[in-house]
Amino acid sequence: MGKCFKKVTGETPLKYMTGLRINEAKRMLAAFEDMDIKTVGKAVGYSDSHYFSRIFKNKTGLYPSEYRQRLQ
Repeated sequence: MGKCFKKVTGETPLKYMTGLRINEAKRMLAAFEDMDIKTVGKAVGYSDSHYFSRIFKNKTGLYPSEYRQRLQ
């Protein structure tokens, strides 16, 4: 199933899901400026805020707090 998924999307299922989560986190960081970053991480499925920040940085090149600052 994973091979079929990758053939269609060009990504593994895990990378695809991570991308969806990070895109939703970016949307939430922009829309809810007063929401704590830890809360955003939990809302997109990361219970560990440090892990969320690390994954976010790997995908976007910025930590969530840096991303939010650039939006202002």
